[in-house]
Amino acid sequence: MNKWIPTNDMPEIFQNVTKLLDFTTLLVPEGGEAYLDINNLSPTFDIAAAGIRQSQIIFTLVNDPWYGLVDMNINSRRTKKFTLLDVVSKKIKYLHDGNERYGDQIELEVVAHSSGFLPDCLKTPRQYVLPVEII
Repeated sequence: MNKWIPTNDMPEIFQNVTKLLDFTTLLVPEGGEAYLDINNLSPTFDIAAAGIRQSQIIFTLVNDPWYGLVDMNINSRRTKKFTLLDVVSKKIKYLHDGNERYGDQIELEVVAHSSGFLPDCLKTPRQYVLPVEII
């Protein structure tokens, strides 16, 4: 993966940005479910101050999880896409299939859209893995 280096001629808010999100493990009870939230998919900078709305951060489910599924309670059911706004609105959840206590993962591609300036590291789709821990 190419490391993106910020430059001095970009807006200050993007000066130290090298990635869009920090991921934190999603904890799910065995056979249970848990909503993805802003703590699991946390922007690395103040997106509002950068002029990016939560609806402009687009996630695509790359592969289905091994031991469960991602339930998207959104209008675009046929696609595997959702936004950070959907996450914050508690519309995206992981359902564990009850199959022992295996850890799982949710593979996502993430990209930001904006009518304003965006550094390459944000407007280029990046793949992330959200770890799922069965508790």
